Amino acid sequence: MKNSGWRMTNLFLVLIFVVVTVWILMRGTDTTGSVQTPAIKLINLMIWVGFAAVIVVIELIIWWAAKARKHR
Repeated sequence: MKNSGWRMTNLFLVLIFVVVTVWILMRGTDTTGSVQTPAIKLINLMIWVGFAAVIVVIELIIWWAAKARKHR
């Protein structure tokens, strides 16, 4: 199976992303004890999505570099 490690890593990252997203949306208070309003949950979710987007971009750069190196 070609790229099975790559696929397993991506599956693991998607699973982590979904679990953390559900956790952000379901929690009532954060670690400091402040109540999570819908606006604060949305801000937290945007930060989380931004972090995940950075990981995806880094992953795509690595994939592109590996593909370009393979064709040499």
